[in-house]
This record gives sequence, C-alpha cells and structure tokens, in this order.
Amino acid sequence: RALAMTVLTSVDYATIYDFTSFNGSYMNVSQDYSALNVIGWSDKISSFKGRNAETGMFYVDWFYQGTWYAFCCSTQVGNLGVFSNTFSSMLRT
Repeated sequence: RALAMTVLTSVDYATIYDFTSFNGSYMNVSQDYSALNVIGWSDKISSFKGRNAETGMFYVDWFYQGTWYAFCCSTQVGNLGVFSNTFSSMLRT
C-alpha cells in the first residue's frame, strides 16, 4: 500500500515558473508544500502549467491558509496578474 501511494503521489501535478510566460527558474511539483519557503519558492511564482490532468490549489499563506487559487487539469497560466509572487503553499486536490 505504501509503495502504491508513493507511485501515485510522485506524479507531477504542476510546473511552477519564477517569471511570467513560463520563463526563468522552474520546478516540477509532485508533492504538497505547506510552506514553499523551505524550498525557496515562497512568493516567487509568476506563471504555472497544470500537469498530467491533475488538480491543485495555491494559497497566499503558509499551511494552506488565506486566499486561494485553484487550477484544474492541464491549465496553463502565463501571467498570474495580482497573484504573481504571492503564493506561500500549494496542495494537490
């Protein structure tokens, strides 16, 4: 059961980018992060691509709190507008 869970959760559900239009540093995300600062990505995401028909949520505060931004499936957002550089946690849903 533990192996099956590891395989299922290791699927990338998003690629996050430091700059708009999918530019700059990027990271493929396959797990939840209650505090993106531990990996150096808090308040840095300016664009993203949903991956592998997965869904997820970004939150402006740590531990999945505050205003949220949900995405579905293979969403591609090249400019997060007012949400650029505000996300502090993210969760697969």
